[in-house]
Amino acid sequence: PAPQIDIPPQVVSAPSKEAALDCTVRSQLRYNLTWARSSLESSVLPQPEGNGSNLQLKQHYRRLDLYIENAESSDAGKYDCVAENDNDLSGPDGTLTINNAEATDSGEYTCIAENKLGISQHVILLNVGIPRNYIQIEIYNNGTLPCIAIGPPTPNISWIRKDGKQLNQNSTQITQHGNLVITHAGKDDEGSYICKVTNIFGHAEHEAQVHITGIVKPVLNNKNGNHPMATVKRGMLVELPCQVVLSNPPAVISWYKDGEILDEEQMQWEGITVFSNGSLVISYTTQEHEGTYECIATNIGGSVSVATTLHVLESPSFPPAAKVEFKVRAGEEAVLPCPALGVPDPMVTWKKDEMPIPLNHMIYKNDEDNSLVITSANVADTGTYECTAINPAGEAKRAMALFIQVPPFITPGEEFVDAVEGHSLL
Repeated sequence: PAPQIDIPPQVVSAPSKEAALDCTVRSQLRYNLTWARSSLESSVLPQPEGNGSNLQLKQHYRRLDLYIENAESSDAGKYDCVAENDNDLSGPDGTLTINNAEATDSGEYTCIAENKLGISQHVILLNVGIPRNYIQIEIYNNGTLPCIAIGPPTPNISWIRKDGKQLNQNSTQITQHGNLVITHAGKDDEGSYICKVTNIFGHAEHEAQVHITGIVKPVLNNKNGNHPMATVKRGMLVELPCQVVLSNPPAVISWYKDGEILDEEQMQWEGITVFSNGSLVISYTTQEHEGTYECIATNIGGSVSVATTLHVLESPSFPPAAKVEFKVRAGEEAVLPCPALGVPDPMVTWKKDEMPIPLNHMIYKNDEDNSLVITSANVADTGTYECTAINPAGEAKRAMALFIQVPPFITPGEEFVDAVEGHSLL
């Protein structure tokens, strides 16, 4: 508690006489007493004897007396005795200051004023509350920071952020009792807040720490691994999942293709739709849809991503205007093309008259274009040839006819023939 002092309200002295001003202190703690003259605003220190000053301080038990020797009219005025200990201060104007107020300082305080005409006193009730200095508010919920301070007189209560930022007007409100209410708390509301309490007798501060809890970084259902692959046939529907199994607050889903974000215009142009569950769906896949798709789920707790590489397969096919009939002369080279298209490149095999063709140096397949080459065609090579193109997406066949052209020739016969007159000769 603060020290209490007793001093005479007025001392009268005759000129050239000694004036004595005594100041008695009552305190349970160690204290310090000083005298000051109000008009000079400086403490009167103990004066060594013989220095010419007419002011002397004499220390007694619980008392410090001020003596003015040979008092003159210039010594008239107001003198203040100030007593203080480590915590509190009793000043000449009657103000009691309690530094670092604690709950043990709560109670009734009586201010007593006395002069020759009488005595007056006033009781002040001090209630020092100890608010919580650390509270947790779950994300997007409400929380209250109490600030308990009771007069009289009723103190003024204000709140500030320790980091100097302005209070969020959209999420904070000070109640009539001085509590700070945070509504729909977000990550930005986290930090230290200071409650300031003031009235005519002084001021006090209390700091409280707000921690936003319940924030969960998004977690994805990643059962297919960190970089799965999806393979579909051209024209089929494909769905690339991005399932958030845990997130608080809810995550925002973004999709990227080959490192570039997919905007609404691009997705509409390419026939891509992102559904509310985060999945990306392509209704009709083409080769243009091939690439690496990355789903990124983000909230204030962080972000997580999963990438999927999409491969679009095309079953083998042949150009519609491909030639299906070939004619070569005997002894010349015959080349039968097999212009198969597909993704991936198809594997090609050949048959003649529905029988596999034994390949050798005379009949072989050109690996560059899959064509069948007959180095020296003869009549026996005439027939129906079929090439079959196969890849994981399917297969395609193409038949073609080969005709070997032979120049006319005369078969040797008998040089002499007997004939009967009047009969036909064969």
